[in-house]
Amino acid sequence: MTMRRAIRFPGVVESHGMRIYETFTLHFERAAREVARLDGTPLLASVYVSRSSWDRWMVGDINGLPRQATCRVLEHLFGEPAEQLFARSAWSC
Repeated sequence: MTMRRAIRFPGVVESHGMRIYETFTLHFERAAREVARLDGTPLLASVYVSRSSWDRWMVGDINGLPRQATCRVLEHLFGEPAEQLFARSAWSC
């Protein structure tokens, strides 16, 4: 069962100017290629975030963290741990 809650991810995305899915995707794919090169793991270059996952994350409809490879790319893209990106917002109850 998923739980809808206020998480930091939407605010972080917006603060990076990636409020639109297509914009986020361009940056995420670039980050995935960089991580693949940095980690020496070519498969990381093919990691992506589906539109349905994006939509769920943006409204806080989550059940745990995304897959490890996705988290690695998100951490590289935003410069903070996935645990923080998907943590409750400071203003949530």
